[in-house]
Amino acid sequence: MKTFKSILVLAFVIVASISCDSDDDNDTMGSGNGTGSLSYDGNEYALDKGSLINYGGSGNSFNFDITLGSPSLTLDQFGDFDGTGEVVYFELWTDQQSGLKSGTYNFDASSRSDFTFTIADVGIGCNQNGTCTFEDAARTGSVTINKNGDSYDLIFNFTTNTGELITGNYNGSLRSFSDI
Repeated sequence: MKTFKSILVLAFVIVASISCDSDDDNDTMGSGNGTGSLSYDGNEYALDKGSLINYGGSGNSFNFDITLGSPSLTLDQFGDFDGTGEVVYFELWTDQQSGLKSGTYNFDASSRSDFTFTIADVGIGCNQNGTCTFEDAARTGSVTINKNGDSYDLIFNFTTNTGELITGNYNGSLRSFSDI
């Protein structure tokens, strides 16, 4: 009987720890659903989901990454997109540890100062293997963010290393992750 009680207590502890170990550690805000679009080479692609990853920082420089994806992509528990479709990614910097501030962030690959972004990547026609029919990184541009509670309104435009103009917008929540 003592063994049965020990097994029962162990089973309870395992079930309790699994149920307490929910997405709360990673998914702290927002469903990641919204509406928007990405324009490239005269074509417009829908964006309907996004993630925000807090990578922390030090001193007065904090890194937050935003990734926006098309309807055919799914967002996994780590903040990555899986599937086929279109994606745009930004590595943004702020002096505010608690999150991104509303305002315009300008591209500067060598700066981690407030209101800058150091990386912007775009992928068009990406497949399961991560190969895209077009992919490139920014060399100039800006991202304007207006944050209202858990809702984000983003307007972005950047010129890629190959001279392509990428423009777009997104309005909605961003599924939030921290220090993954």
